[in-house]
Amino acid sequence: MTPKLEKLMFRIGLIDKASGPLGKLDAQMQKLSSRATKGGAMLGAAAAGGWALQRSLSGLLGPAIELDRAMGEVRSLDVHRDALDKLQRTAIASSIKYGTGAADFVRASYDIQSAIAGLEGGELAKFTEASAVLAQGTKADVGTITDYMGTMYGIFQNDAKRLGNAKWVEIVAGQTATAVQMFKTNGAEMAAAFSTLGASGQSHGIQMAEQMAILGQLQSTMSGSESGTKYKAFLQGVGKAQGQLGLQFTDSQGRMLPMLDILGKLQGRLAGLGSVEQGNLLMKAFGSKEAVSLIQQLMLDTKGLANNIPALGNVKGMEKARRMAAEIADPFNRWRESSKAVRMVIGNALLPVITPLIEKFTQANATLIDWSNKFPHLTKFIGITTLVIVGLIGTVLLFAAVGGVVQLTIAGLIGLQTAWTGVTALSSGAMALLTKGLKAARIATLLFSLSLYANPMVWIAAAVIGLIAGLAMLVIHWDTVKAATLGFIHGFVERWGAIRKVIEGNPILKILAAPFLFAIDTVGFLFKQIKKIPALFASLKNWFSDFNLFDALGSAADWVIEKLNLIPGINIEARVENERSSIPKVSTPQSQPSAVPAGGISQHIQNNQRGGMHIEKVEVNNPASGYGVVDEMEMAAG
Repeated sequence: MTPKLEKLMFRIGLIDKASGPLGKLDAQMQKLSSRATKGGAMLGAAAAGGWALQRSLSGLLGPAIELDRAMGEVRSLDVHRDALDKLQRTAIASSIKYGTGAADFVRASYDIQSAIAGLEGGELAKFTEASAVLAQGTKADVGTITDYMGTMYGIFQNDAKRLGNAKWVEIVAGQTATAVQMFKTNGAEMAAAFSTLGASGQSHGIQMAEQMAILGQLQSTMSGSESGTKYKAFLQGVGKAQGQLGLQFTDSQGRMLPMLDILGKLQGRLAGLGSVEQGNLLMKAFGSKEAVSLIQQLMLDTKGLANNIPALGNVKGMEKARRMAAEIADPFNRWRESSKAVRMVIGNALLPVITPLIEKFTQANATLIDWSNKFPHLTKFIGITTLVIVGLIGTVLLFAAVGGVVQLTIAGLIGLQTAWTGVTALSSGAMALLTKGLKAARIATLLFSLSLYANPMVWIAAAVIGLIAGLAMLVIHWDTVKAATLGFIHGFVERWGAIRKVIEGNPILKILAAPFLFAIDTVGFLFKQIKKIPALFASLKNWFSDFNLFDALGSAADWVIEKLNLIPGINIEARVENERSSIPKVSTPQSQPSAVPAGGISQHIQNNQRGGMHIEKVEVNNPASGYGVVDEMEMAAG
């Protein structure tokens, strides 16, 4: 055995010795990756299941928990249990009917209960329902209308006690909704008007319907707060004004007369005066611009005010507010709130069962906190153990991630190799088809060109079309062309000699007119060449008679094929000579014979040990093994 062959066999033996431990290591890595994958899948499934359970419970119990929190806020105000039950039922029914949130409904009752003391039984629920319905019907915020109800109760609480709180709040809601519709305002503006006016009207004994009608009519040209300011200024100056004007604005009991009676007396007093005098007189009597502005605006439509006051006074319920709220209610909001209402009912039934369990968990957490304070070493041990477990899990997951990256990389390389093989095969087929297509296109182009050149009808048609167009234009514009051409030529010829002398005598004009002179000389030269046209046509005739069309086309086709042969993988041999074309040939690379002898390298070595052999080169390609066999076994001999 030669030294080089012994060296080769030694290296092969080393590879065999190392392949065993490496195989075991690879098996362990595969087992680790498999277990890590299974563990990660189990952990992910558990996490997904826990998340799904938490979301399911939240979706089922969420609305009930939110409502229970709102009820807890109201419960903190020492509201009776029966009133709370009535409030909850009313909140759920209102949410389904008008598409408003039940929890928001209950939170609004907290503000009402805080502002209005002494509500009993179902009065809290009735006040809250009236506020919610009025807010929906007048496009106002629930909080704004809740404050409005509190303000109105503070102003008209005597009427509320006389009529009953539940009945009174329905009247307020109904009259406010009617006023909003009548005067084209909204609930927020009416709330601002009464908040500004305060109890000034009630202190003069003015009915709520009259105050609401006056404030609403003023809001046709101003905001709610401004209307309240003007009305308040009028009430403050009415006592002084009756003395200044010599009029009586109160009845026998000292209560102020209705607004329509006061306006009637003022109109009689101001009759016959101009607008400026009327304004000065009213300003002197009432002492403020706001009061004068109110009187002047209300006087513009006393008839409308006379109709609006009794119309509002006849409203004795909140049917109008309910109709307006029902019209504004969004069906999609109603569907959403009805779905939440179903979950609220189910959740309310489950909360008494779940709440004790939550309490147990809470107590267990409190116990763990207490133990951690009493046994700090145990707490530290538990923390370290948890950290170790998390670290091990993280390590295994890291190994799994690395294994996944390796597998994906190998799969990508295999896919790339497969894609390259497919692309190579497709490119070979595409190049063959392209070559055939180019050959067919070239032949078709040559035949089409020859047919055009050989067909006299083409030249005849082109000549006829050009001749007809030229003659038509010449006939249409003949007089103009003739007159212009002859006039120009005669005038130019007569004056050209003198003009040229002037130009050539002046250096500046000569420079500026150089292009013009060049053009004139060129035209003269062309006219001189007209005499040579017969000889030129004779030369062209001789050239065309000697010209070979097929030779020119063949040269052009050879040039195109020469450029195509520059593309790797294409070798087209074609030539068009003497009106003949050869069929292109495409040469493709031939497959190389295998460098590995039959039976493998080992069998070949054994067969040649006895008789001796001469090794030129040994190549073993196995890229999937990963042990670098190609680099180890590749060597040169002799």
